[in-house]
Amino acid sequence: MPLVGVAELARLLKRDPKAIRFAVSRGRITRRPDGLFDAEKALAEWEANTLHERSHNASKVLKMAPANDLPLENERTAKASDYAKARAAVQIYEARLKKLRYEEKAKTLVPARDVADAAYRTISCLREACMNIPARLAAQLALESNQARCYAILEAEVIAIFTDFAEGRIA
Repeated sequence: MPLVGVAELARLLKRDPKAIRFAVSRGRITRRPDGLFDAEKALAEWEANTLHERSHNASKVLKMAPANDLPLENERTAKASDYAKARAAVQIYEARLKKLRYEEKAKTLVPARDVADAAYRTISCLREACMNIPARLAAQLALESNQARCYAILEAEVIAIFTDFAEGRIA
């Protein structure tokens, strides 16, 4: 076929010249360096690179699959599934926030600061009880010469402190 311009190629394809210029700008049809088209090559490129189902007269054109090197359908599916995943994540976080607000109003939640303060006070009491062991047992251990007896006295004192702590008697 001969070399043709935009208007003649549009007439051959039964399209508006704007559609041809748009296809050229998108790289679906290539021009020669002199600005003309090789009609046969341009027709083949148009068929291979155009989504006919999206055209205005799609009922008149056979459905063509996109070229293998153009991931158009996969790209659309990926974008749709990414959007669906993001939307689901947003809904999950919104549901969690609503649950937290409900539990806060129902008084089933305790502020983290209150929990931290209570834990600090509890551990401070346990630490004080342990730090008092030397003051309470120093004299008794000084009189003992038997190593096993010293060990038994210390062990009994530590067990008593942790048992009292576990049962809530150290406060």
